[in-house]
Amino acid sequence: MKEKTINITIPEDLELYINPKNKEGILVRNIMCLYPYIQNRSLSYVKAGKILGLSKQDTIDLYAELGIPYVICSEEELEKDLEVLRKLRESGENKKEEINDEA
Repeated sequence: MKEKTINITIPEDLELYINPKNKEGILVRNIMCLYPYIQNRSLSYVKAGKILGLSKQDTIDLYAELGIPYVICSEEELEKDLEVLRKLRESGENKKEEINDEA
């Protein structure tokens, strides 16, 4: 991973969080800087991992350790999927009843 030093102006109390002293803190800072771009889908987990020198799975696992789940669909998409599953379940239950009635 290629590194670059930049100078930024931040509130003094933020320095502890922006300038951690250990590798773990630096990784957490960097991964959290990337998350908004993953969330708005302008950056993939694969690309974020490459930027950080991690695999996609290690990137996903690190976000999970930080309490951020791996979700690749919107809430609206999830609701649509759940509705399809409900309809399939109902359809399957109706077919079971038909088979039992015929027997």
